[in-house]
Amino acid sequence: MRCPMSKGSTRHRLREIVLMACTDITVRVHIEGIPGRSDFDVLLPYGSDIEALMDSLGSIEGGTPLKHIKNPDTGEMRYFLVAFNGRMIRFPEALSVNLENGDEILFISPLVGG
Repeated sequence: MRCPMSKGSTRHRLREIVLMACTDITVRVHIEGIPGRSDFDVLLPYGSDIEALMDSLGSIEGGTPLKHIKNPDTGEMRYFLVAFNGRMIRFPEALSVNLENGDEILFISPLVGG
């Protein structure tokens, strides 16, 4: 649940300090259009963004999920649409979106279909 307090308030700052004491968050990732397993729960440090999430995908199942998003030889992003908690976001802005516990990220290949 997102904090309804204004970002400049003392209560908001105290909440941030308490949350920073929590070391990890878990986000749900779905990569549409890849063979095999496509849903992953990823454990990340508090304060991580989508770019850090993508780096973490490189350590899951031998990096298989990341290989479908980034070219393993060049490191360039493949073309994917990204949904953050049901809302579409664009690259490169998507990389800097901060994540919170329970967020859901969906990578959608525009070539998915039948």
